[in-house]
Amino acid sequence: MAEAWTRTNRMDSAAIFVTAADPQNGLKLPLDATRTGVRDLPARLILWCAWLAVVVLLATGHVMWRDEVRALSIAMHGDTIFAMLRSLHGEGHPALWYLMLRGAHTLIPVPQILPVLAFAVGASAMLVFTLRSPFPLPIVFLVLFSGFGLFEYTVSARNYGISMLILFVLAHCFSRRKTGLPLPAFLIFLLCNSNVHSIFFAAGFMLFWLVELISEGGIQAILRSRPFLAATACSAIGVLACAATVYPPINDAAQIAHGDGIGITALISALSTPGSAFLQLAPPGVEAAIWPVAITILVLGSLTSLIRAPGTLAGGVFVLLGLQLFFRLIYPGEYRHVAMFPVFIVTMAWLARIGRGGAWPAAFGLTAPRVQLLERVGLAFLALLLLLQLPMGMNAVRDSLAGREKSSSRDLAMLLEQPALRNATIVADPDYLVEALPYYADNPTYFLREHRYGKVVVFSKKAQLDLTLSQILATARKIHEENARPVVILLQHRIDPAVLPRVYAEGYNWTFSVTSADARQFLAATRRIARLDKATGDEVFDVYQLKTSAATSSPGQLL
Repeated sequence: MAEAWTRTNRMDSAAIFVTAADPQNGLKLPLDATRTGVRDLPARLILWCAWLAVVVLLATGHVMWRDEVRALSIAMHGDTIFAMLRSLHGEGHPALWYLMLRGAHTLIPVPQILPVLAFAVGASAMLVFTLRSPFPLPIVFLVLFSGFGLFEYTVSARNYGISMLILFVLAHCFSRRKTGLPLPAFLIFLLCNSNVHSIFFAAGFMLFWLVELISEGGIQAILRSRPFLAATACSAIGVLACAATVYPPINDAAQIAHGDGIGITALISALSTPGSAFLQLAPPGVEAAIWPVAITILVLGSLTSLIRAPGTLAGGVFVLLGLQLFFRLIYPGEYRHVAMFPVFIVTMAWLARIGRGGAWPAAFGLTAPRVQLLERVGLAFLALLLLLQLPMGMNAVRDSLAGREKSSSRDLAMLLEQPALRNATIVADPDYLVEALPYYADNPTYFLREHRYGKVVVFSKKAQLDLTLSQILATARKIHEENARPVVILLQHRIDPAVLPRVYAEGYNWTFSVTSADARQFLAATRRIARLDKATGDEVFDVYQLKTSAATSSPGQLL
């Protein structure tokens, strides 16, 4: 008969008490984290302070890029919060981050509140993890100095760090006291509204909790658990609030197209290839055919670290399958998206190590030595997966020290400080090149494909998908005629009359066409004043100023 263990109802931050249980209740391993973060607290604090110093270095030199500033522009739109929420509808993100930005900006009305708020969220998450998680120092180091811990969820001012903070706080709440407080239910609601992907994390966490209750007290335990019922209600409300904010999407050109719908074959393909869905977890800049297979092994292997409890394993498997379907069928996952998977696995492993997640039924025939062996193997896979995230963090440090940033927006703003350009209207192809500019300068920006002024591009199939260089020149002249402002044109593609006619494929189903005749006419009507090509992202472009003396010299096709 397998040795079984269970915990008492009382757990606090100082100790976790373990008592023997009726073997018929199933297998529950003894806890291996009896004094989490107490004996090695000085070392953890030193490690966190070292991490903090590196993050501060990265944050002080970080140049805002378009997705970061886009959120601030939306958050500050409208005279009231309700007007802002109406403008947010269909953007593709729930409201929490935008409400946080608007509230913080109301208190401190400067654009710099954007990176400060993101830093505060990320630093808080890492402090909770460093001081309260039950992991040994090597695992803590790997999380802190990973690409997501060092940059993506702390320096990059996006809404994904909120999910990390909420998950770590939830794990801390479940480890230090009984779950009788309303805090977990409130946190689950917030998690549902931090980003769309976190709907899977909220559902996975609720599944973990459900399995724990059933394994320890049967179906009746669900009805007796008011905290769980409250969290279930809050999660349902949170999902509805998220859906009401996100759908129907206005950025329909950014989604994966399925002309014939999503069939069984597509579903099977998406579920059978986790390495393809999470390929961004591979080291950057390393092209190898082995990575899809390697990532598949590491992702699946890391789930074994949750084998200690059925609840944690169920939550991890659910989130893996949900994210696979989302990344393969709805919206492809960039690093900021896929890195949330190891964050969730770390959270579930945290809960398993402190005795949460329920007990395996005796009918499964699991023995303590077998489960402990599988858990150690799974933790090794998880450690390897986290180890692969270190190069991303080190690349962020290297780029910061070398002065390489993802965006050219700050350099453009410095260029526009020239007296002749301070009130210039900015147009660009692609349109999104100007989205980061409002953080640094207040020049008006005009979107060529949408035929309007604004700060936030709508990636819609209803926009003008095909754009020519002659149309850009004609629009620049028209803008100058209407407001007598200088016009600055940003072009991502180099204009050279010597090249043959060419059509450039751009993002979101856009095309940009140029002929030799258009190029000669454009270069005669403008003067190139800069080439901003030092950024590591796609915000690199030539900067042209429209010659005012040539504003009406040649007709063009107006947009």
